[in-house]
Amino acid sequence: MSTPTLFIGIDISKEKLEVYFQSKSFELLNRPAALAKFMHQLLELEVPMQIICEATGGYEEALLQSAHHHGYPSAVFNL
Repeated sequence: MSTPTLFIGIDISKEKLEVYFQSKSFELLNRPAALAKFMHQLLELEVPMQIICEATGGYEEALLQSAHHHGYPSAVFNL
């Protein structure tokens, strides 16, 4: 039986990211070091995952680049 995909929703602003998954939420700075630490923490979960965020005028670019670098699929929505 396959492991279900973990969807990670992220609300993005210039200064911070609000992360939502597994009935939890927390904030982290929208900075390369914080993103790298978060991506490494996700590796420990050892489950298939998808990162979902909104288009925010470019503030999402660092997140998307970090996700791509770590091999996480991501999707950007423009609502």
